[in-house]
Amino acid sequence: MSITQLAKDLNLSKSTVSRALNDYPDVSFETRERVQKRAEEIGYIPNPVAQRLKQGKSNAVGVVLPPPLDNGAFIEPFYSTMLGSLVIELEKSGLQLLVTTQKTSASDDDVVSYRKMFQRGLVDALLILRTHSNDPRVEFALQHNFPFVTYGRTEKETKHTWVDVDHEQAIYSAVIRQVGRGHRQIAFISTKSRYNYAQLRTEGYVQALKDSGIPFYPRWLVESGLNIDDGYRTALKLLKTEPRPTSIVCTTDDIAIGTMTACREFGLVPGKDIAIMGYGNSAACEHTSPPLTSIEAFPKQLGEKIGKFFTERLDGNTSDALQHVQSTKIIERDSDPVLT
Repeated sequence: MSITQLAKDLNLSKSTVSRALNDYPDVSFETRERVQKRAEEIGYIPNPVAQRLKQGKSNAVGVVLPPPLDNGAFIEPFYSTMLGSLVIELEKSGLQLLVTTQKTSASDDDVVSYRKMFQRGLVDALLILRTHSNDPRVEFALQHNFPFVTYGRTEKETKHTWVDVDHEQAIYSAVIRQVGRGHRQIAFISTKSRYNYAQLRTEGYVQALKDSGIPFYPRWLVESGLNIDDGYRTALKLLKTEPRPTSIVCTTDDIAIGTMTACREFGLVPGKDIAIMGYGNSAACEHTSPPLTSIEAFPKQLGEKIGKFFTERLDGNTSDALQHVQSTKIIERDSDPVLT
């Protein structure tokens, strides 16, 4: 469909449609949204962009960062390390990383920013972060046959290229460690279940309890936001349950740090009266009191692998074998003592 036909379909002038597709502010937000949505529905790509996608390359990979965290942080340290490693790996193939952000009001699986990069021909491929089980961003890329790599798996039956951590095994190992140290009252602070990794980690927690002959109590499986304050507030509620858990495994280091503060408000000394484990092995783990036992997921290696997969995809490799699960390692410190 040409832009003339698109304009006729929308009962708008050709000029208005063109300016709406290019996000000109003199076109109302409602009109821009209507035009862009209709263009996506019918698979319309502006001719100059189509020619560029067909004949030329931008030599860039695009990534849309999630909205900033509630505490104002731009991105978690884990992602910062991973993306930094990715940049270095892409440079080896003459590629660069184009970073943009979503509106703070947008959900983190919103396709608008991805669609804009695609339509304007700004990038040759897309990196999709923090996947949902059913992710509209993946659906968008597949629909348009556009190269992409996801950090995280989905439940999509269609094969696509991804790099991920063995989340289930990571939390399974953490719980088994706590069982081995004498704990049977083990809680898990997860995060929003719409994230595929959250579901996998929860499965690891439940399976470890089952394999250890420990009953699963729903009150000890709770969801939290991702920052320290979220962990603190969630742990305050968790610690009011009876009986109280003797060990708490947390899905991020920040949540674990917030949990430590909450424990002290209950008169519990982390590393002595209660065991706490984090995930991510961030730099802060060495400086908490006591130092935090955590799970290392090797973000540098993940970034390198993502970069290698982009190089292969842009060289034409569409093999189903372009999938990688990264193993993790528990970094032992002093925050999860043997139960006495």
